[in-house]
Amino acid sequence: LLSAGISVLSITNAVTKLDRRGEIFRYIDGVAFLAGTAPLTSLSFVFVVLCRLTGIISRMLLFPLFSELTQDFFLRYFGIHVGAPLLAGVDLVLQAAMIFRYTRKFTWRLIFAIPNVISPLEPLLLKGDPVASTSIVGSFAAHFIEMAWACFAVLVLKGPSGIGQYFEERPVNQILSYCWIVATAVHFPLLVVIRKWCTLSLPVALGDVPKLAVVDEDKMDNFDKNVPMAIAYALQQDLDLSFRNIGDNDVSKLMEVLPRALALGTVLKELNLSNNKMTAAGMRTLLFDKRISKLQSVNVLGNNDEELLTMLVESDLQTFYVSKHTLEDAETLVKVCRQDPDEEGLSLEQSQMDDTGARFVATMLQNNTTLETLQLDGNNIGDSGAQAVAEALKQHNTTLKTLGMRKNKIGDDGAKALVEALLRNNELEDLNLESNCISSEKKEELKAAFGERSGDIVL
Repeated sequence: LLSAGISVLSITNAVTKLDRRGEIFRYIDGVAFLAGTAPLTSLSFVFVVLCRLTGIISRMLLFPLFSELTQDFFLRYFGIHVGAPLLAGVDLVLQAAMIFRYTRKFTWRLIFAIPNVISPLEPLLLKGDPVASTSIVGSFAAHFIEMAWACFAVLVLKGPSGIGQYFEERPVNQILSYCWIVATAVHFPLLVVIRKWCTLSLPVALGDVPKLAVVDEDKMDNFDKNVPMAIAYALQQDLDLSFRNIGDNDVSKLMEVLPRALALGTVLKELNLSNNKMTAAGMRTLLFDKRISKLQSVNVLGNNDEELLTMLVESDLQTFYVSKHTLEDAETLVKVCRQDPDEEGLSLEQSQMDDTGARFVATMLQNNTTLETLQLDGNNIGDSGAQAVAEALKQHNTTLKTLGMRKNKIGDDGAKALVEALLRNNELEDLNLESNCISSEKKEELKAAFGERSGDIVL
């Protein structure tokens, strides 16, 4: 009894601490069981702790009581004591049947049946992709069937008189049986109470808006569709929603989910929304919502570039991306865009930057007065990207000293724009356009426009 009491209290205490930290590891019927938001003194938290406590007591007593009451039969006919393993096997089959009901196939997800055997009533949320969800009705039914089977087996194997005689000989076990009845009777209603009044409501599930889902629609089964999108987002560190045709109408749905995900003690830090159909208005709704201040980086490149830079600079984001550059480069880009006087150089080399990214950089150059060195070598910048950079140097920027654009895809049209920029901008001292697609004629024009400067031009 002492050992059982210590075990129950220590397990409950451990689970309670997890909940208090905001660990989302269980939910019922697509609703978070506890999000760590309930104060210790609130009824919600008390109900959750009592539910955990009674569930653990019920579970810990069901198996040994069944084993004790059936041991004479198994020892007499089979010579081994298999009551508890048999009951666990029945539970395992029931849990697997629930999973099969949702997936309609034999899948690796059947392994979810194993932790559910040791987890009373509510489904277990395993961190990772994908996650599983079962309905509260299915969970109740499985455990009621299990208890009914156990009680029926004891009645058949022991009989009413045998059960009475067993408890007369073992009065302590009779007390334990009363504890099991009370714990089970309290646990089921508490589960309903928590489900109805104490859980965090997360209205949008993965199946509701497939284009916002973290699992491809063709790979979804009913498990995935039941998963609250906020919980699925909270389990990701980097969330890629690029090329999903997400428009302004979808941003409102996203903003129902994203703030909740960030409030759930999430690990989500970077959100990639590049190459969608969001307008400046939609992006402004996203970037300036104070509820997503925990989000460190958003990539919205390729949506509406005209107002993009201004909005990103004015937002609270720590980083943003114009291509597949490193996090360190992204942080430097932010500082450059925000006119940090300590940042005089920016390298975005070999980051798969295309013309869209180059136009973004050109917009930054139009407003920057501190950057002296810009390296864009080894990218996919073509004529239109080079023309945008050239226009910024021609009309606006007078502080950049060194520009590297070697190993890109710049042709004669881009070279022509750079010639015009060099004729107007006398501050650029070093220019590297080596390994592009510029003709000999345009190279000569570039050399002539560069003239006698203190630096070098490499073609």
